[in-house]
Amino acid sequence: MMPIKAYKPKSNITTSCSIPQYLEDDYFRMKKMLKSAGMGVGEYNILCFNELHKGYEDDFSANRMRLSK
Repeated sequence: MMPIKAYKPKSNITTSCSIPQYLEDDYFRMKKMLKSAGMGVGEYNILCFNELHKGYEDDFSANRMRLSK
C-alpha cells in the first residue's frame, strides 16, 4: 500500500528513478548542464512539466514522446 503522503525530510520530496540504457548519454549530458547551473534533476523535471504539459495532462501520451522502446 502506498503512503498517503510523500516522504518529505524537512521540506523536500525524496525520490529515485531509473534511466533506460538508451538514454544514458542524454542523462549524463543533462546532469552536467544542470550542475553548471546549480539546479537539481527534480527541479528541472518539474519545470519542464510546467512548460510542456501542465494543463494538458488529459491529452498526454507517452507513446508520442518515446524515440524507441
